[in-house]
Amino acid sequence: MSKISYLGSINNKIQNNEMLMFAQRIMTKKQFMELYKSYKQLFWFQLSLPIGAVLIIALLCIIFKPYAEIIIAFGLTLFIFLFIVWIILSQFLVGRLWHKYVKLYKSGKHPNVIIFDLFS
Repeated sequence: MSKISYLGSINNKIQNNEMLMFAQRIMTKKQFMELYKSYKQLFWFQLSLPIGAVLIIALLCIIFKPYAEIIIAFGLTLFIFLFIVWIILSQFLVGRLWHKYVKLYKSGKHPNVIIFDLFS
């Protein structure tokens, strides 16, 4: 991972933690748990493809050892295209409440408006 990508990843995690702490302060426990569940679903959905791809490629390399280089090359090429589609799908399939919250949070609306817009 390059230094820029690593720093971007850390910055994203910091922003997500700030948004979660803000949500925890302004929401009831039940509302926050619903939002946190949406955040975790999105997180694990986005990670499931890379984890699955690594496991499948590794397993295929073990089973078909003479063709390991071809499997890795083909697997990584396929992974790049699938990952782009996977991330786009994640915007529509899971984490809807989290996406809506992020949009409202970044708009700078009053906390009461955010809560009302999310849970009404």
